[in-house]
Amino acid sequence: MDEESQIREWPKLSFSENQKLALACLDSTVVGTIATHNSPRGPWAATVFFTFDENFGIFFVSQRNTRHMQDILVDNNVAFSAFTPISKSKGSHIQVQINGLAVPVQESEVEKAYTARERRLTGAGTWLPGIEDIFKVYQTGAVFMVIRPQEVWYVNSALFGGDRKLIPVKF
Repeated sequence: MDEESQIREWPKLSFSENQKLALACLDSTVVGTIATHNSPRGPWAATVFFTFDENFGIFFVSQRNTRHMQDILVDNNVAFSAFTPISKSKGSHIQVQINGLAVPVQESEVEKAYTARERRLTGAGTWLPGIEDIFKVYQTGAVFMVIRPQEVWYVNSALFGGDRKLIPVKF
């Protein structure tokens, strides 16, 4: 079945409802996995703390010398995944899978990313710098990055069984 046919067959949920559910998945965790590749070294996966925006942009901070950041310098096509088990529904789960381009956060996006972080992590720690200190991060060798999504897939075993559904996003 092609992707367009799958989209028409979604059970009882509009695109906006599925988008909200996928965003809720991202909102339920602060840890995700970034997958990179760089031949001949091959693929690599790294766990990162993240925040996000309403268009599924994924914001994270990493040191320049990490393997995933070195891979991104060579090829910024990445995959990202966040998974939330739903322990009360007999093993069903929700997951968001994103393919996109990892790029440094533009100065105009810093406040937006910081606001998203504050909304999610009030009282939960400070894994991203405060807005007044954001540029000090660069002096430590860290880079404030965003993954700009090209595709967003949503998995919800309670709603879709083993299928995953393509979520429309703005590129």
